[in-house]
Amino acid sequence: MSFIIILFIGIALILLGILYDKLDNKAQKRCSDSSKATICGYRESLSTDDNGKSYMTYAPVYEYTYNGELHTVTTNSSSSNKPYPVGMQLEIFVNPLDPEEIYFPAAKERGILKNVFILGGVLFIIYSFTKL
Repeated sequence: MSFIIILFIGIALILLGILYDKLDNKAQKRCSDSSKATICGYRESLSTDDNGKSYMTYAPVYEYTYNGELHTVTTNSSSSNKPYPVGMQLEIFVNPLDPEEIYFPAAKERGILKNVFILGGVLFIIYSFTKL
């Protein structure tokens, strides 16, 4: 029975990795116009883990001009540290149909997260076969 559960978890992790990659590719296709964005600050959020410990997360706030209009956007991606200095300029891609949607190709977590899901799934599947 544990073989099936572990195998199922492995398959689910691989599927999550593939789904994440597909959604990321769709966002990349929608956001086709290049622009330069400046990190103008960070949105700080206080979070609490399962043990009740509080910690701060930081989401970069991007400012950029598209079609002559100034936009300020905070993405849903945050981390426990501030990965870029305020004032740093980065290349982004903007959705021409929705200029508030941006794609940030230099985000390191994009490839890492997909690979973690897929590698974790493969390891679970390999481990499940040791339980036969």
